[in-house]
Amino acid sequence: MDWRDPDTWKLPANLIDYWKTILVGGVAIVGAVVTIIGWGLKPFGWVWSGIARTVKPSQISRPLRFVQNEQQSFWGLAKRGDQPGTQVVGHWQVTNTSDRHIWLLRARLHGHPSGYSHVATQGEDGLYSSMHPALAEHMRGVVANFTFFPPIRSGTEPLVVDVIFTDNFEDEHRVRATSRCIQAPP
Repeated sequence: MDWRDPDTWKLPANLIDYWKTILVGGVAIVGAVVTIIGWGLKPFGWVWSGIARTVKPSQISRPLRFVQNEQQSFWGLAKRGDQPGTQVVGHWQVTNTSDRHIWLLRARLHGHPSGYSHVATQGEDGLYSSMHPALAEHMRGVVANFTFFPPIRSGTEPLVVDVIFTDNFEDEHRVRATSRCIQAPP
């Protein structure tokens, strides 16, 4: 075999040229298919982006956000006749991130059945009432007052417990025990 003869190199050169044509054609076909699919999926992307903008997952799972005011939250001794008990009062700033008004109807302390509980939300007039809702996309004050017989606490230990609010849609909003209620001075 004579390597200097040009006819010797014709067959490998033709094979390389043939594979180069196949590779360029394949890349062009794949590119065209990807472009067509991209154009076809664009309307679905527009629809999805509109849905994602209007409904945030955090709004669905947690429409109410609670921040406790520790300076106004406390527990103390209570009495009903001669029977001793415990009173617990909690104050929160509540932000309603949803697009609908939410009324907080009930509250309870996790693990403690209460004989009495009352929830009041701050209205636009600044007064607290159980008739006021947490307005859509607004922040309002909320107060919860609990009374327990027999007492659930004694001494001077802080009370650290989850608070669970129930709204007018029967959804529960659990406020994790990250803050504490301290005993009110006698």
